[in-house]
Amino acid sequence: MAFAGLTADARIVINRARVECQSHRLTVEDPVTVEYITRYIASLKQRYTQSNGRRPFGISALIVGFDFDGTPRLYQTDPSGTYHAWKANAIGRGAKSVREFLEKNYTDEAIETDDLTIKLVIKALLEVVQSGGKNIELAVMRREQPLKVRLLFASLPLSLFLILSLLICLNLISHFCTDKYFSLFFVAKECCCVCSRYLVSDKQQFFPWQN
Repeated sequence: MAFAGLTADARIVINRARVECQSHRLTVEDPVTVEYITRYIASLKQRYTQSNGRRPFGISALIVGFDFDGTPRLYQTDPSGTYHAWKANAIGRGAKSVREFLEKNYTDEAIETDDLTIKLVIKALLEVVQSGGKNIELAVMRREQPLKVRLLFASLPLSLFLILSLLICLNLISHFCTDKYFSLFFVAKECCCVCSRYLVSDKQQFFPWQN
């Protein structure tokens, strides 16, 4: 799960999601699906929009994982409690520029292999990067495999920070970030990719999931 917004709110949501994952597994002896935990998080956010004495959660979230058949899924939720499925999405500052890039360049051929997917992710990131950093880190998640974080293009003037925590019950990526961070999630074939980077520019759905 990747968040853009208030870190304190993100901790609350992710802790509640962990408990729900554990409770579901103890009850039905199966892990939750990606859509199930997305609906739970969206419902939690929605309840906080109409509760006395409570304010809405100040976060947008991207939730990625694998279904039982191995299909990668990506969902986005916003503070109002709505959620949508995507093939790729970005949140945080700089997200608008990346979405515009992906609308023009995202094709089935562009994500035919893992290497091509990673190449497209990096190209999208280069649309909004600023000078001052030294490297890019890219996390690649595959079904029933350990999370892999790669260091790429160490000579480029880029900086990318990942704060990762694994939700074991669903094998989700948990990514805490403030509104000054940018997160980009991809699902393609049998892998999920995430990259993020600290941004100071004030940049801000491209296409929904197509079955």
